[in-house]
Formats: sequence, structure tokens, C-alpha cells
Amino acid sequence: MSVGGMLRFGVVGLIWGSSMFWIMLALQGLSTVQFSFVRIVIAAATLLVTLAVCGAALPKGSRVWGHLLVLAFLSHLLPVILLEIGDATGSDSGLVSVFNASVPLCVVVLLLVAGRARGLGARLPLGLLVGFAGVLLLFAPWEAGAERLLTWGVLISLVGAVFYGLSMLYMEWLMNRGLLTPLTLTAGQALLGVGWIGLALPVDGLELPRLSLTVILGVTVTGVLNTGLVYWLFVRLVRDEGPTMASSVMYVVPIVLILLSTVILGQQVSGREWAGIFVILVGLCLAWWPSRTGKPDGRRESAPVSA
Repeated sequence: MSVGGMLRFGVVGLIWGSSMFWIMLALQGLSTVQFSFVRIVIAAATLLVTLAVCGAALPKGSRVWGHLLVLAFLSHLLPVILLEIGDATGSDSGLVSVFNASVPLCVVVLLLVAGRARGLGARLPLGLLVGFAGVLLLFAPWEAGAERLLTWGVLISLVGAVFYGLSMLYMEWLMNRGLLTPLTLTAGQALLGVGWIGLALPVDGLELPRLSLTVILGVTVTGVLNTGLVYWLFVRLVRDEGPTMASSVMYVVPIVLILLSTVILGQQVSGREWAGIFVILVGLCLAWWPSRTGKPDGRRESAPVSA
């Protein structure tokens, strides 16, 4: 991974790992659907301003917008639907975190199915497997018991991980064909995401929100950073480093979450959790180690476009 990629990777992991605290503030006065809608509206506005500052324009052509419509569904509306179903089925947050961290492995499986795994080599998948073992050690899902592992919420989380991995491959395909840059993809996706999530407002978003400064701060930070600027950085990682390498940022997120919980909430980190963090870092080092097999994810060499 390049130096610039490492910096973007660190920023994405840090911001996404800290997102839970901002989301907790926002959900004090907003339902899940309301929060998702306001956040995507703020993100879309932020990215439109970024487009103007960068001197870029939204993409043109019905074909491109058709691709963005599908991508916005996968990346914005589908997670809201799955989260609502997961809440209704009482899914465990620790198990959800484990399945979020399974996204890199889902990307590898999807590449295998698509016949594009030749360029992966052995070290990258091995590193991802080791990293996922560290996540399992960190959250210890077996402690939830078999009755918590065999639930609709767990199945829904797995489906969400697969579709999130699919959206990354879709983004890479669109950018490699020169149809979109990371910025235009992110901005167009956010704009269409406003419409998609707006369709979900009748489900749980029509009651009056309980607004306060902390609620407004929480949803604004997540909109501007997590769903806006930092997501743009993540899409750049997908283009420059490949979806497999980019998705490994999901292993950094729980580390940041655990460490910030010790600082902000005063929680104690157990020996098992420290061991899990260590194993995750070992897995990331293996995954990032330079490979002699060529471009990761079986990608062809191409000159990336700007933004």
C-alpha cells in the first residue's frame, strides 16, 4: 500500500471507529431512519460543495446515473433496511460488529466467484483470515451462546456484509471503466441516497424528532465526515488499492472503538481483547506486505483519474 493510501486508510479507520459515539448522540433524539435521512442529506450537501471547490461536475448520462441508482441502493438504503430488521429481531451488537468485519472475506469470496482472484496471491487472503480471527477473539461471539448465533439478526448481518462487499466491487468496476471519479461517484451516490432513504421515512421517520445541540452535533459530524468526506477517501482507497485491501479498514474500526471506549467511557480492556487487537494488527501487516504477484484484486494497471 502506498504512503498516501496508508494515510487515507488511517483517517478512514479513525473516523469510522469513532462514529459510534456521534451516532449515540444523534439517536438520543432521532429514530434510525430519521438519522440516516438527515445524515445523507448533510453528506450530499457537503459533497456538492466539495465538487464546486474542486471544480468538478456531477456525472452526465442516464447510463451512469442508472449505475449510481443501483449503487446508492446497495450502499445507503439497503443498510437502513437491514438495520431496521436487525433491531426488530434483537440482533446482538457484538455479532453485528463481527459480521461488519467479515466484509473483506466476503470481497475475496466474490472475487473467487467472479474468477478474479488470480492477482490476490496467498499473503493477502491469509492476512485477512488472521485479521478476522483477531476480530473473533476481540468480540468472542461464542460467549453469546448458540441461541444468539442462530438468529435472523445474524443472517441479516451476513447478507449485509455480502452486499457491502458487492458494492465495493461495483464501485471499482465503474471507476476502472473511467465512468466516474471517486468524488463524482460519492457525490452522485449520496444525492440518490437522499431519495432512496426518503422512501423509508414512512416506516419509522414521521414522528417529531427531539432536537438538542448534542443531537444536531452528532448527526452533523456523521453526515459531513463519515458519510461525506471520509467516505470519499474510502472510495479513493477502493480505486487505488483495490476493494480487498480497502475493505480491510473494517479491522481497524473495532480497534479504534475499543481504545476510545477506554478513554471516553472508562471501560477496561481485558487480556483477551488485547490479544485480539494484536492478532488483528498481525493480520493487517500480512495483508499489506508487498506482493510479487502484481496488482491486488486481479486489477489491470490503469492510470487513475483525478478526485
